[in-house]
Amino acid sequence: MRVLHVSHGHPAFIAGGAEIASFELFNRMVQLEYDAFYMARVGPPTHFRRPGTPFQSVPGETKRVVLFYTDRFDLFFLSQVDQAAITLHFREFLESLRPDVVHFSHTLHLGIETVRQVRNVLPRAAIVYTLHEFLPICAADGRMIRTRDRSLCDHATPLRCHECFPDRTPQEFFLRELFVKSHLWNVDAFVAPSQFLLDRYLSWGLPQDKLHLIENGRSLQMEAPARSAAPGEGRGCIGYFGQLNPDKGLQVLLAAMQILTERGHRDIHLRIHGANLDKQSPQFQASLKESLARTPDNVTVQPHYVQADLPSLMEKVDWVVVPSTWWENAPLSIQEAFMHRRPVICSNIGGMAEKVRDDVDGLHFRVNDPDSLADTLIRAAHTEGLWERLRESIRPVFPVDQSVAAHVALYRSVSNLVLA
Repeated sequence: MRVLHVSHGHPAFIAGGAEIASFELFNRMVQLEYDAFYMARVGPPTHFRRPGTPFQSVPGETKRVVLFYTDRFDLFFLSQVDQAAITLHFREFLESLRPDVVHFSHTLHLGIETVRQVRNVLPRAAIVYTLHEFLPICAADGRMIRTRDRSLCDHATPLRCHECFPDRTPQEFFLRELFVKSHLWNVDAFVAPSQFLLDRYLSWGLPQDKLHLIENGRSLQMEAPARSAAPGEGRGCIGYFGQLNPDKGLQVLLAAMQILTERGHRDIHLRIHGANLDKQSPQFQASLKESLARTPDNVTVQPHYVQADLPSLMEKVDWVVVPSTWWENAPLSIQEAFMHRRPVICSNIGGMAEKVRDDVDGLHFRVNDPDSLADTLIRAAHTEGLWERLRESIRPVFPVDQSVAAHVALYRSVSNLVLA
């Protein structure tokens, strides 16, 4: 069985959770001698179009990994503007490789039409699609946050979406949903890494028999030892790991740190390890710098890190904080924290609340509430025995080998359906 993994990015160029999860799955399949290939979309600023084919190689990678260049994308309809890239080049690639299974990790910047193209070119191939956020449902970057007041949104309708984007009519949102679903109907199985996300897509109308819950598998690292704390010091070293964007709750976290400073809790220190700040808007970058300037004593910002650095970075923290202001799905930062037996402090919504059990292996705080987060950080740092108790209750992270086994079983199951 030949499997083609298709992703909207390669983790060597975009350090996002979906990219990392899909590449780790592919890479482990190759190590286990499955006949797997990987195609990742690239574009500016890391790559530029070369003459001829949009396909490019990756220096140092095997021939099983290829890059597919696109730079024109209709984010509203999730559609590829350069249709020749799909109807000519992607089609030729499929005809040449002829995979039995095509597993889409994402179609962002590639185009939702790639799903239909697989069905047209390879009618007997099975199509699997992993859902990582709510982009097919929500035009607000798939976050399901109301643009008017940044409040959480729990369902989408043409009228509600029009309220978020007044320049788009309700009819346009109705057509957007029809267009996206017309392509997704070609998918044989959808994978959701969290029950919360699966339930949202079920409510949106995807068939229940096509929705499958499989956690993101991780390549396990050697557990980082616990930070050495001086007698009576407490557990006040907090770590943030992940992308730096407006919905990750950095402003809430920094506001909480400022509250701690004002209350005199200077023994609680935050270490920020982030990525992709340069890809955010100038306004957000400026706002984040202003917030950092107000917390100079108890916040340290570290440069971009790679996965190999994670154990040494985790060794310096007691807790990992995930303060996202959107629902999230299955943040890899939570898995990484648990991999190194660090309890997690997170917002009390969505995939975060599902993955972190409050007062069992982590602590919840009210989403988008700096005072609630500040109180929770104080409790975490100063409650004797709490850190040890939560640490002992952390469950093993879902290993990539089990993820491979679950996905291969799914591939075979839907392949049988297609062949039947």
